[in-house]
Amino acid sequence: MILALQSSVNLGLSEAGAGLTTRCAPLKWQKPIRNED
Repeated sequence: MILALQSSVNLGLSEAGAGLTTRCAPLKWQKPIRNED
């Protein structure tokens, strides 16, 4: 049961992390471009 809970939590965190990276990635790319311009 504990392992199952940990695996489910890890999946949730990985999905949340992926969503954050996809949303933050464009922001990180835009910042240096704006600074260069």
